[in-house]
Amino acid sequence: MKRIHVCIISPNYPPSDRICGVGDYTKKISEEFSRMGHRITILASKGYKGPEESGNIRVIRFCKKWDFFSFLRLWRLVKKSGFKLVNIQYTPVLYNTSFKLPLGLINTIVPVVPSFHTLHRSSVLSKIESLVLIKSCRGIISTNEEITYMLNKTRWIKKTFSEIPIGSNIIPPDKNNMSKRKAKKKLGLDEKDLILTNFGLFYPGKGLETLIRGCSLLKEKKINFKLILLGSLRSGDLSYIQVIKNLINRLDIHDKIILTGFIEAGKVTQYLRATDIFIVPFDRGASIRRGSLMAGIVHELPIITTFPEIPSRYIDGKTMALIPPKNPSSLVDKVIELTNDTKKLHEFERNVSNIKQKFIWSDISRRIIREFYRMLEKTA
Repeated sequence: MKRIHVCIISPNYPPSDRICGVGDYTKKISEEFSRMGHRITILASKGYKGPEESGNIRVIRFCKKWDFFSFLRLWRLVKKSGFKLVNIQYTPVLYNTSFKLPLGLINTIVPVVPSFHTLHRSSVLSKIESLVLIKSCRGIISTNEEITYMLNKTRWIKKTFSEIPIGSNIIPPDKNNMSKRKAKKKLGLDEKDLILTNFGLFYPGKGLETLIRGCSLLKEKKINFKLILLGSLRSGDLSYIQVIKNLINRLDIHDKIILTGFIEAGKVTQYLRATDIFIVPFDRGASIRRGSLMAGIVHELPIITTFPEIPSRYIDGKTMALIPPKNPSSLVDKVIELTNDTKKLHEFERNVSNIKQKFIWSDISRRIIREFYRMLEKTA
């Protein structure tokens, strides 16, 4: 397969002064592209704090604001760079209107392929920006089923696209010989306790209030358990953790909950190894765009989550135990049901392992590169 030089636009490419799931995604696929032998140039914001060169990856601290002046600079760079393709990691909050609207003009030099993580915000202007980008680009990558659903509904666009999901930022080791009992012992957890875990960035909408209220009901039922909250906060959500702590104190369940704060990936994996049930009760339904859900999938855990807003090929009653959003009593009923039915619990583990490969970074990256080649063949 011919090696290509790809430019990827990702403002919050890590390490950065802003935590960003899109940036983490870009880092994972870029590293895989580099292993395949492709040359990658990342255009990041000035907040990037890492090295300029790493293997086949070069990172440019491109600009502070993604505005029209940044677009002009991008135009000049693309003309002289030798890039074969420009891939923009797209969610509307990352770019100014004056950068987004003319971006399609880059197609007169090389193909532009947006990877849509979020299609648009609720404003009319945001929808117009997305439609202009869709119409002017050479191809589209949808990273989740919600994007795919919206693109399919907008039939007049008549644009081919590929759905290629995200993976997990927390990757289990290739060989996992440690039993759940040993994992609990290593972490100082009681082997007799039911270990429930939740993972990810903590912010409103992740269902933490539902989970904590559910734990209060579990405590009332005299069930021996611990809830491990494995996560950290975005800079804009620093006050949210106090809301959660206040709820924990008000319900008097601080003895049942462990708030780890930020911990490195290897430690997260240790806790996930010790997990009996992984619970992610999103307020607006589960989605494959949720990196926290991906962590449970790639670790092959039995998962309790909420019914997705749109039909999903991956999230159904066979792969995961589904409950209504914002419903603590349903959550508790499902926990008790699975605790009393180990056959069902292991069935969920087996079924989620069957979809795991779809969310492995090496597989995701190969599919993206194939899509890039398809775009290049169309323009040859």
